[in-house]
Amino acid sequence: MKWTFYDPAGFIAEQGVLDFEKSKNLDLKSDKKLLVEENKDAYLIHQGLITYTISKINGLISSVKKNGETILENGPEFTIVPMNKEDGGKNDIAGETYQRNIQPLQNFPWYAKYAKNFDIVKESDSLFVSTDIIFKEGKGKVTYVFYSDGRFETRYKISDISQTLTPYQYGLRIVLPKSFDQLTWKREGDFSLYPDDHIGRNEGKAVMNATQTTGVVPWRKKPEHSWKDDANELGSNDFRSTKRNIIKASLSKDSQTKVSVMSNTKQASRSWLQEEFTHWLIADYTNNGSEPFYGTPHSSGRIKLDNESVLEGVLTLIIQQ
Repeated sequence: MKWTFYDPAGFIAEQGVLDFEKSKNLDLKSDKKLLVEENKDAYLIHQGLITYTISKINGLISSVKKNGETILENGPEFTIVPMNKEDGGKNDIAGETYQRNIQPLQNFPWYAKYAKNFDIVKESDSLFVSTDIIFKEGKGKVTYVFYSDGRFETRYKISDISQTLTPYQYGLRIVLPKSFDQLTWKREGDFSLYPDDHIGRNEGKAVMNATQTTGVVPWRKKPEHSWKDDANELGSNDFRSTKRNIIKASLSKDSQTKVSVMSNTKQASRSWLQEEFTHWLIADYTNNGSEPFYGTPHSSGRIKLDNESVLEGVLTLIIQQ
């Protein structure tokens, strides 16, 4: 429900929204059969129409398919996005704006060397697969939980980080086909109401629309679209911006194929195009980045990670069946 207060002079003094539907409103049926197959290289977990392939070598999910169609190329995989030390991709960017010699930043997950201690437990309405993963950058305990109602959880606990670093974000990243180019979300924002074209609005829809940028927009020429739809190689501003405090976020390629994340308003969603695939990070930690111009409060909330740090999180996915 939207409310508006008008000043006696006639202009709008204050506006807001009362949201009575903040719950996830899940309507899931526990009718998906859970089965396990095993071959020399992998465990195959069947959850209704969905098949997950878990590598015995590194403990990661190497593919997720629905009736033979690829839904996830790989992931969820643990990722730490480092703080951008170049404050935008290039030193002295203010003096180099018109050169456009800035390459889009790419992010990659931790490198999993091998997995050990696989444990599979079947219960009446769920299936647990746990393993210890040795990464190049540290150690991890990962548990995949498959529910008969269609939910899929990835729980992680990371320790023994091999280097000291200041992260911009960390969490679990999944990779989908490029055709998953539509993002929808609902979040709990700092304000109850945002402009309709604001990238921080509490709910909305964004389309990737990635494009190669070869120069700046012509001077004194009125843009043909909103700033949120400006795009570069990673996608539109709206699509690739971080959506904090999500309740739910979804990526889809059509009305029949959708991957959704259910959250508790403590996580952030960030999607972008990289190497011709859609990358999607659900961050358990995020800050305001390396922007130095404004200083505080943009520098608040930063943390340092080292060998003593222990990082934990849970990602809950639902693949439309």
